[in-house]
Amino acid sequence: MMLDTIDQLGTEIMDNLAVLVGTCDQYSTLWPNFIKCYEKYFPYNVPTIFAGETITVPKYETHLGGKEAWGKRIKGAVTKIKEDYIFFILEDYYLFFDYGEEQIKQYIKDMDKYDMNRLQISRSDFQSYIKTDSKYLKFHDNSEYSFSMQPSIWKRDWILETCDEEYSPWDFECKTTKKYRGQDIKTYIDPHINFDVYFNAVRCGFHKSPGWEQFREKELLDEF
Repeated sequence: MMLDTIDQLGTEIMDNLAVLVGTCDQYSTLWPNFIKCYEKYFPYNVPTIFAGETITVPKYETHLGGKEAWGKRIKGAVTKIKEDYIFFILEDYYLFFDYGEEQIKQYIKDMDKYDMNRLQISRSDFQSYIKTDSKYLKFHDNSEYSFSMQPSIWKRDWILETCDEEYSPWDFECKTTKKYRGQDIKTYIDPHINFDVYFNAVRCGFHKSPGWEQFREKELLDEF
């Protein structure tokens, strides 16, 4: 295969990926730091859309879903995305790990090869997996948090199929995990990825997470 053909293949693969960021007006003060980390650690030329409420995110396409439930706003944003695969995260997940362009391309190729609905590219507790013939582990049919907002690449149609319009992010994780328990949902994880790929900036009630000041100083972020 000629080099220009290889380069074209890589371009087509990245062209089939978009980024979706779930957010809301209340969390708008988190956006500047999120964007700074996102542009530093995920600097790829891919479509990026924020699923918000009434406030437009600076520099980025924003799906303004109004004061609707999170699930309805997410599904509305996904319908605007034409790419088959979506890197789906939340606005309080401050990335600090560079996956590398070649690794991202490989993930997308492998998702197509193994017919994955979701590939989790961050480590987590409370989940259980089984070995496969590939380098990936597959989620056990009865695993906790088989649906998770941990940084993952999702098949676009899988989000549309499983995200109920009335869901909150926590509903999406817990209720959908329960709904699909015992079924093969074609969900995998890269067990070789670092445990630490992002910093969860806030906890329930918009309280700053332990370790925030140290992370802020390390990444030269602003207070919020």
